[in-house]
Amino acid sequence: MSMDSDLELMKGYFRVNNNLQSTSHPNVFAGGDCITMESYVEENFPPKAGVYAVREGPVIAQNICNAVNKQPLQEYVPQRQFLSLIMTADEIAIGAKYGIAFTGKWVWAMKDYIDRAFMKLFDPNYLFEDYKNQGTAKPLENNELFDDDDKELQKTIGPIKERVKTIDPAEAGKLLSCNEEESDFHERFQILMRMHNDKEFEDAVVSHFRPEYI
Repeated sequence: MSMDSDLELMKGYFRVNNNLQSTSHPNVFAGGDCITMESYVEENFPPKAGVYAVREGPVIAQNICNAVNKQPLQEYVPQRQFLSLIMTADEIAIGAKYGIAFTGKWVWAMKDYIDRAFMKLFDPNYLFEDYKNQGTAKPLENNELFDDDDKELQKTIGPIKERVKTIDPAEAGKLLSCNEEESDFHERFQILMRMHNDKEFEDAVVSHFRPEYI
């Protein structure tokens, strides 16, 4: 981080409070890899990972509006766990969460799915009606086209979600323990999502996670 800025620094990064507001310049808000949150500095937390920048963005946007309108600022509370995913060059990816690591083509497909879904949020074809011919003339309300596209996807994912709600942890652990050539990810992704929201289920699945490659 450049020392030319007169913004207060901490550990070489812009120092911010829990509102993601500069501790020296209250009219400045920041997030992502360029900040240190003073409340968590002793924990060296949160890590420099994109998931935190994504979650901080809406808080910063809201707090800029609140500051302009002299309204109370919103506090950002970083999540303690996140799904780490890294792709390799052979259409295989490595993932880690809940104290376990998994790898395979299904992890690559899952990351590709997550990334593409995120990028759709910035695609003008989902933000404006007939964007190709009319440009930005007719903004859509609440991502209407994206919702229609999502409804088609739900025809596939809906039954899988219902199955995962009652899946036995031993079976779930076995599914996550598959070999690296397995490419089907939807059910495994839903298992990871349920683990995020159900600590008892998470612990049980982890106890049955025994992939051959470990």
